[in-house]
Amino acid sequence: MRTLNFGVLVSSEAHGRNADEIDLRSGLDLLRSLHSLGLAAKLIPAGADIHVVLRTNQVDACLLALHGEHGGNGEIQTLLQMQEIPFVGAPTAAVLRAYDKIRARKQLDFCNLPVPTSVGISPQSAVDTLGVERLGWPCIVKPRWGSHSRGHQRIGSADQLAAFIEGAELDERDLVVERAIEGCEVQVVVLHGEVLGAMQLTRDGNGVTEMTCPPELSRARLDGLHHLARRAVEALGLEQTIARVDIMVSDRHNEAILEVEPLPSLEKTGVVARVARAAGLSHVQLVQRLLSGVVELPARPSRPVVNQVVEAPTVYPTEAVATL
Repeated sequence: MRTLNFGVLVSSEAHGRNADEIDLRSGLDLLRSLHSLGLAAKLIPAGADIHVVLRTNQVDACLLALHGEHGGNGEIQTLLQMQEIPFVGAPTAAVLRAYDKIRARKQLDFCNLPVPTSVGISPQSAVDTLGVERLGWPCIVKPRWGSHSRGHQRIGSADQLAAFIEGAELDERDLVVERAIEGCEVQVVVLHGEVLGAMQLTRDGNGVTEMTCPPELSRARLDGLHHLARRAVEALGLEQTIARVDIMVSDRHNEAILEVEPLPSLEKTGVVARVARAAGLSHVQLVQRLLSGVVELPARPSRPVVNQVVEAPTVYPTEAVATL
């Protein structure tokens, strides 16, 4: 019987100067955990020739370390579904629905889940100046499709917004302008429809400065956040995989779901892995849980194999607190 071969897919740039460091760190950590389980696995760049690479390497199943647009546009999921290769993650339709902030918020709002008041800005239409003014200042501007807080900007006036839009190359990217909510950010990790735990994040202008697990909230309020997260995951069709639900908690505005991440980073220093560790799951055990239901693992894994990559990646320094 042939040994199962796993592919850990990373962005095609993960081997070059413009590497997506989050993809690379997540991919390498997944690779090591698969090897610890005694499974054959390779790090594979998801480039234009990915269909050929998967076939020539006889890949039986995949884990996706594709964060941001590389995984959110649904192309890889569609390819894997067409080639009937099992993978850890949501199907194309669910990923597309969750990754699009405007579409996701409409779905969440339809399900009576709290989301920030927001206005979309598209290159095909004029800016809804009145709608933006009604949001109030300050507001947050972010890409319609994006993750890890990339491209987020806090705006304090209409003049600042106009200047930001002018320099944002709006001809290529839609934006979302939302009411700024003051409070603390809590990220809830949901695995196979059940809450694994939550992390409270503290940020400054340079990113995350502190993570607290469990969050410093009352039991009742934390239970409420868990309930919101489960409902949000179900509303977007992500209950069969792992997802991260980002919620702003404010005494003034109560709670608001900022986004539901369908492809959260799985690096060991990231939120998901740390929450799993607090719940008693090592990274290896987390990966084993993720594979449950995707493929049937051998009862007696073979001896761990040495690291393999399709192309040797450049290893970048890993910071103590991952970029989110």
